[in-house]
Amino acid sequence: MSAASISFPGQDQASLPTEVELKFSLTEALAKRIWHIPPLADLLNDRPESTRLYSAYYDTPSLDLQRRGVALRLRRQKRRWLQTLKTAGNPGSVLQQRVELEVPLARGVPDLEWIGKSGLPELADDVVSFAALDVIFTTQFKGSATIVEPVPGTRIEV
Repeated sequence: MSAASISFPGQDQASLPTEVELKFSLTEALAKRIWHIPPLADLLNDRPESTRLYSAYYDTPSLDLQRRGVALRLRRQKRRWLQTLKTAGNPGSVLQQRVELEVPLARGVPDLEWIGKSGLPELADDVVSFAALDVIFTTQFKGSATIVEPVPGTRIEV
């Protein structure tokens, strides 16, 4: 999702970009073979690309974002930084549906102005002090992903 496609002020929750996420738990052996098993293997146009991901999750010392059901993440993939705001969605559900807003960054520092203009109702009452945001935890992992297009216009990251 590019920043150019997002229009924040006055936007209602239903018109914000939505992420639909389905997570699976796989054994290591199956994770290595999954790309070769139909029907997924039949949908692949490109080989999955492996990459290292570094993510830093931000919140205030009193966890104001977490209490409001919002996550703020800065992720570095290769030399690219991406800032993401996510809402809580359906906690405990296998199929997650939540608002997800993303904007590319020139460097790994949160864009506080962008956060303030996000249009998320969870952040609308100015109770969260964006100046108090700091890294709460980080993750580093290696992942493999590719895009499949089962029908024209439907793009799925696997």
